[in-house]
Amino acid sequence: MIKTAFFVFIILLSFIANAQNNQQQYGSDNGGKYVYYNQTTDKKADQKSKPEYRQLIKVCPQWLLEGNIPIFYERKIGKNITVAPSVGVTFHDYLWEIFEQAGNDGAYIPVKARYYKPGLSAALGFKYYPSGALNGFYIAPEVRYRNYQSLGLWNTYTNNPGTPKTDPENYLHESLVFTDLKFTFGYILYIDKVMPMEFFGSIGIREKREFRVYDVNIYSYSTYSTTGLLNRVTSTPLLSFGVKIGIGVK
Repeated sequence: MIKTAFFVFIILLSFIANAQNNQQQYGSDNGGKYVYYNQTTDKKADQKSKPEYRQLIKVCPQWLLEGNIPIFYERKIGKNITVAPSVGVTFHDYLWEIFEQAGNDGAYIPVKARYYKPGLSAALGFKYYPSGALNGFYIAPEVRYRNYQSLGLWNTYTNNPGTPKTDPENYLHESLVFTDLKFTFGYILYIDKVMPMEFFGSIGIREKREFRVYDVNIYSYSTYSTTGLLNRVTSTPLLSFGVKIGIGVK
């Protein structure tokens, strides 16, 4: 009798253990027809939870300080590659004016009147994402173009003070053009899997073309001044940082 009870007890333990094992594998809901994911499957599910956008539309608020309002468009063209053009409008490069005046040692004095006109900005880059397009770290070769237009007062010492500002013929059409060739390094993350936020930094070279007028004093004791025409092309190293924000499009 004791042996029989012992064998029955062993059989019951085996049945209970087997039932618990089946429950862990299949679950008790839906008639035991679904399977629990293991660690490998969970990783795949986590990867699928990342935003799967094919296009991004972004802006860069800080570039308002340089008088530039571009719209950035980025589109996936391969598993790890995107194309990123932009187009915008320029008006007045405030930052350049500040640093230019600080660095010219008083050689050129701002003209007494200058009117800014709309210009064009554009850029094109190709981005490579090691972990998949539009997610995480990227590196990108880029070219960027900005054209600022203005009218500067063209003054000479023979002008009668007070009349040049009212005569349209005394204004010269000016241009200030920047062309940048650079490599950009950046990282894209998503806020609530909806809003892309892009942090970037660039190194490269910048070509600057200036065609502008500046007032130059004729005599140190005179209030009269004449206008010099600055027409030059220079190249300088480029280093920049910034943040872009936008929206994702499927």
